[in-house]
Amino acid sequence: MKIPYSILKQFVPQLKHSPEQLADLITLKSYEVESVYNPATSLNNVVVGHIQEIQPHPNADKLQVTKVAVGNGEILTIVCGAKNIELGQKVPVARIGATLPNGINIQPVNLRGQDSFGMICSAQELGLDFSSEGILVLPASAKEGQSVADVLGLNEAVIDIDNKGLGTRASDSSSFYGVAREVALITNNELINLDLSPIPIQNKLNKKVKIETDLCKYYSALELSGLSNYKFDSNILSKGNYRVDLYVQTDTFKIDSNVHRVLRVLNQKSHHPAVDLGNYVLFETGQPLHVFDSEKLKGNSIIIREAKKGETFVALDGAELVLAEGDIVICDSEDIIALAGIMGGASTAVGDGTTKVLIESANFDPERIRSTARRLKLLTESAKRFERKVPVELADIAMRRVLSITSQAGLEVLGYSQTGLNVTQNQSISISYDYIRKYIGVDISNGDINNYFKSLGVSVNKSFGSDKYKLIPPYWRLDLNTAEEYIEEIARLYGYENIPPRLDLEQMKSKPNLEFDLRRRISGALVSLDYIEVMTYPYSTEGTLKLLNAVDESKPYLRQTLAPSLQQAILSNQRHTDSIRLFEMSHVFTAQQNLHLSIAYWDKNKSNNENINNAYMDFLRSLYRLGFDIELFSTANKDGVTIISYSDQEVGLLDPRYFVLEFDVSVLASLLKTHKELYKAIPKYPAVKRDVTVTVSSDTNIQSVYTNIKSVLSERCYYIGFIDRFDNGKSVNYTFHLEFRDSDKSLSDEEVNREIDEIYKYFKSSGKQK
Repeated sequence: MKIPYSILKQFVPQLKHSPEQLADLITLKSYEVESVYNPATSLNNVVVGHIQEIQPHPNADKLQVTKVAVGNGEILTIVCGAKNIELGQKVPVARIGATLPNGINIQPVNLRGQDSFGMICSAQELGLDFSSEGILVLPASAKEGQSVADVLGLNEAVIDIDNKGLGTRASDSSSFYGVAREVALITNNELINLDLSPIPIQNKLNKKVKIETDLCKYYSALELSGLSNYKFDSNILSKGNYRVDLYVQTDTFKIDSNVHRVLRVLNQKSHHPAVDLGNYVLFETGQPLHVFDSEKLKGNSIIIREAKKGETFVALDGAELVLAEGDIVICDSEDIIALAGIMGGASTAVGDGTTKVLIESANFDPERIRSTARRLKLLTESAKRFERKVPVELADIAMRRVLSITSQAGLEVLGYSQTGLNVTQNQSISISYDYIRKYIGVDISNGDINNYFKSLGVSVNKSFGSDKYKLIPPYWRLDLNTAEEYIEEIARLYGYENIPPRLDLEQMKSKPNLEFDLRRRISGALVSLDYIEVMTYPYSTEGTLKLLNAVDESKPYLRQTLAPSLQQAILSNQRHTDSIRLFEMSHVFTAQQNLHLSIAYWDKNKSNNENINNAYMDFLRSLYRLGFDIELFSTANKDGVTIISYSDQEVGLLDPRYFVLEFDVSVLASLLKTHKELYKAIPKYPAVKRDVTVTVSSDTNIQSVYTNIKSVLSERCYYIGFIDRFDNGKSVNYTFHLEFRDSDKSLSDEEVNREIDEIYKYFKSSGKQK
């Protein structure tokens, strides 16, 4: 919503804030201001010119060469192609160096051999209209050299309010008067009332209004005459035996020039004066109006109904619209004449020959207006307001405002009609002032709270025998429906900046969830090793927890292990590939619900033992990458089942019935220890790096190889990293990367080679090397 600062001063004359200061205050207290701008900045170096001479262009039939006085005795030669230029006109001239709103930069040019030093502009080129057929002619009273922005009244600040996200509060900020009311409130100044005339109820409209849908709550219509006066012209057009009496228009209804100025500031296209009046009242009050040419209405009825599917309607812009069932339409006795709340029809459009108008002021269902406007892509100013809900009281206020303006122009009221309920059914609430004080956290007196509510227009009544007050909002505050919304009003008027920050609750810290964190990290590590996570059904053929209503009658229990399900997943996918790596992390159900991890590695060219060993090695590798100490893992055979322990506590197992490893993550999360990291000074001497490959029997796992290598090396070996595993049948090769460093000197190759020899000696002497 854009509102000129002068309009706010008109309604709040004691306003002392500058436009920028007021914008900051509105943002703090009321609505968000997007910007404060001056339309005149786009018309810098555009001045009033006075056409002194017009000559034909010697080399172009459609161009003319003009001499234009632009003040201080300066006369410019300007080539112009407009057909409507005349000697003596006052016109807008863009001087050399000016940049117009459409981006054109004015520079000296040569047009067909004739130099031109400026540009005589149209309304479209000045950004004041969407289209124009010729140059803009300024009032004869304009002075040569005067800024065109000053002549047109564009040189003022405009405050642009963002009311798109305000919900029903948007209806309060979608009008000049609504914003002025808010400005008067937050600046503690008096608000000047709108100049309204009484409704002429005694003048009955000669058309019957019928509301045939619940989507129209209220409808009023006002018929006026005297918009245009004509007189007989003595020049009679005759042909043969026929004669046509000519009448010429002598006078047209004119509205206050301030109305046109404001519409120009808002960049609104100018129409017939009656239409401009309707547009101005829309911006001033927030109530959409529509103006029909009364003499083009057919019959004696105006009907508000819902459209039938497939009905067509020609809109004001000439587009033929196909309507959907339920669209709200306004009809005369024969045809659809308007799409309610959105756009009028071409058949009843006001034009130059209009002498009588019918002005509509009504209230329509916001949801239906929104759906129709969005479907047809007709987001008019009227539709934007109706879809956010307009208080029904505004219909009469807007009509009374029209009467006030037109009565000064001497227009005659021919008739008036109103149908429906024109009072908003406001919802009241009861609230304790102690609750308000507790909620805000400030001890505001009852008297101050009452005064705040009174300034908002809220009706306050003390409930008898209770500490609660009954609150009824004014009609223009459709958003006040809950206690919290009223409390917010008190808080903003008291001043958010005046509410001291306070922390009544003890500082709370979230507790770490070790199980969740470990689950997330292990999943990521296994995926990085090309494992795929799967999810299987939690049902089993055996267990301790039986389902009352089993999904699968053959599996009526909740599972106690993941291994059978993951092995079945491997078996089901073997025919599609030569190797599979899968894991599942899910809960199992015993006496308690624990999180388990199952891992399966399958390669059709390897034995089950080799595949299990690979899965175990990848599990350890993932934990090592995550920074955990894997040296505390150990394995032992118990009753044919391989038990995996960590710090001598069981954390997993390998059941011989399945080639799947299974770990209890819930237990593991409480046991895992990270690598001990000692921070030392940056080494002075370089590291020596070696790669070592050890060949062992295929049933030897990587953990034991790693432990044995570490046991025979000195402290000079500060890093041992696994590189690769290669199975060549009866034996397997494990390759490790070693790094050596001495803190007192550079190591020689001989010293490092002696360390490597110790590794090979150990594995030969122990009989582990093949």
